[in-house]
Amino acid sequence: MRSRVTPLREYVVGNVAQTLWILLGAVLAVFAVACTNVANLLLVRGEARARERAIRTALGATRSSLLRLFAAFPP
Repeated sequence: MRSRVTPLREYVVGNVAQTLWILLGAVLAVFAVACTNVANLLLVRGEARARERAIRTALGATRSSLLRLFAAFPP
């Protein structure tokens, strides 16, 4: 009888390590695109409300009141 010790990493991953690295790269690329899209949407939303913010500031709104207004009611 012989005993053979196999590292856990080799037992779990086996011979698909390179495929897993490629899959991880693809997932990270999709995640980066998704984060970029969300950031772009937030920038566009902020830019769209710039005129409203300018008018409210001209009428005397404080920073805290603007922050409360824009944080409480997203368009």
